[in-house]
Amino acid sequence: MPFEDWHGQDKIWFEHEHFTRDETADYTKLAFRLDYAEQGPSLLRLADTSLRGYRKVRAHSDPRIRQLEPRLKTRCLSFYPLFPACLEHAENKKTIELLNYLIQEFAKEFGAPGPITQLSAFIVKVMARLEANRLKNPLYMPQPGLQYKTYRMSLADKLATIFTRNAERKQVVPKSKQANPVSSRAYSSVDN
Repeated sequence: MPFEDWHGQDKIWFEHEHFTRDETADYTKLAFRLDYAEQGPSLLRLADTSLRGYRKVRAHSDPRIRQLEPRLKTRCLSFYPLFPACLEHAENKKTIELLNYLIQEFAKEFGAPGPITQLSAFIVKVMARLEANRLKNPLYMPQPGLQYKTYRMSLADKLATIFTRNAERKQVVPKSKQANPVSSRAYSSVDN
């Protein structure tokens, strides 16, 4: 199996005496479905963890740790607009329970959502409804965008590099003009 497939999210990459590689794909999917049904969506669990972390940092005795409070508060508040859309599209009882808990705890901690948060929540709900409608189409396959690494090189430098490489590849040197490394004195370290 190629090294790139050793992630364990589909089929296991090793031989197991009790089940086949193909069976592990089904077990993995079942495990994720059970995790979702019993604990709720990961995004909401992240919101819960963030809120608990915020409370812990805010009450910490070390002032250096308390300096993290504004950043964690911003992170927590970024979840607030998601809750109404999540509630509208909740698929199971655990998700609804977790959302009701989070809405109550966030209101207790940060107060009622302000007008900007309410507007953001409305936009998220509209976008969620549009996506839900698109997902009804069996031919619709949402895919993440292409990601690639960039370096600190200007566009002109990148293009120059590409064109230089292409020119080098296309350049053909006649055999009569090619250097013969065996007879060339440039490769000799000893002069006689």
